[in-house]
Amino acid sequence: MLAPGLLTKLFPLSRKCNHRANGGLDPQVIIEKFLEENTDAENVDTESFWVEVDENLRAGKIRLVFFADEIPGELQRIVEFLREHLRDTEVLAISLKQYEGRGIKTLVPRVVGLTRSVSPRRDGAKRFKITPTEFTDELSRSTTVTPEDRIFVEEMLKDSKSLPPECVIEWRQSCFGVKFPDPREDVDQDYTMFRVGKDGQVGFGFINGQLKRRGLPVEIAAEYIKTIASLFKNCRVHPRWPDNLDRDLSMTEFREQYDSVKTAITTVIAGIKEAASHAAQE
Repeated sequence: MLAPGLLTKLFPLSRKCNHRANGGLDPQVIIEKFLEENTDAENVDTESFWVEVDENLRAGKIRLVFFADEIPGELQRIVEFLREHLRDTEVLAISLKQYEGRGIKTLVPRVVGLTRSVSPRRDGAKRFKITPTEFTDELSRSTTVTPEDRIFVEEMLKDSKSLPPECVIEWRQSCFGVKFPDPREDVDQDYTMFRVGKDGQVGFGFINGQLKRRGLPVEIAAEYIKTIASLFKNCRVHPRWPDNLDRDLSMTEFREQYDSVKTAITTVIAGIKEAASHAAQE
């Protein structure tokens, strides 16, 4: 069975698909352009996209597709087995044969492995938000989270005073984000200060796109991430995405530097407020 932990090691969210495809184009740029131009994605930003990618990978919710000109019987049986036993992973095999005649070429696809006894599992496709109880239960099972870490997170969730000033919690499928709402009454935007996964990993990033979309200077994000990176050993600003760290943080190191993190958040919030005030006057 596919292990979600293995998936997140192969595709860590902080790296955001650190590869080049599509003729050498940066996939991050492609996605940002799509989200900006597609009217159906008006209320979606790169943070929401990558967080959903991360949540699906952590939960093992993926679609696995085999392409070949011919699917051998052995592979078809493997596909049928996986489709029957994997709850949240959809497995397909597609044979793609080419036919040619009278100067015409055509490709004919055929889905292999679908039988009456093996039908797609739809129950795992429903979106949901993890509850605080489910989150703390999952956190307790993480081998990288200490009892002190768990108590620290529980206090953060129970007492809003332990959060950075003026910040709120937003729940997702496998994590919660700590966000600062835009101070302008006519602007619906939350700026992500950090997020905490149910595995105890803490991530920073995505604020750059949020600021850009609301007409605020992205330099605020760059300075914020530089400050955060300076607080932790072996941690740098991502070389390709300056609003991200190059790795997620463990809960222990985050907890030990939490007061300094809150100070940095207070500074970035002050910068957002000032920029938002100037933008409102223009």
